[in-house]
Amino acid sequence: MALTTHASSLYGGRACSVNKQLIARGGFHVLLRLEFDNGVNWAARLCLPTTAESHIASLNVESEVATLRYLKSHLTFPVPEVYGFNYDVPNPVGSPYVFFSSLKGRLYFGKS
Repeated sequence: MALTTHASSLYGGRACSVNKQLIARGGFHVLLRLEFDNGVNWAARLCLPTTAESHIASLNVESEVATLRYLKSHLTFPVPEVYGFNYDVPNPVGSPYVFFSSLKGRLYFGKS
């Protein structure tokens, strides 16, 4: 799978797999958990095929990466670290993506 092969290449060749449980899916993106053989987890945010070739999708990924990097450099609380991204189509993953660290905690999906 291109996603895990590329993530592995960014993390020193460690074996990588996708957790079969989907973390989240929205109208434009899917968020998956990548698991490495040493217990490290990353999150992978991918543009869905319907939006992947859109110029807006590329701008969204570029903006998200810039925002995360800005917040990480200016705040004292945990902010995900960006390990890799590409907002061009085509790319090794096949869709605009961001790989970032998974933060510990519980998922909340807007329950009221």
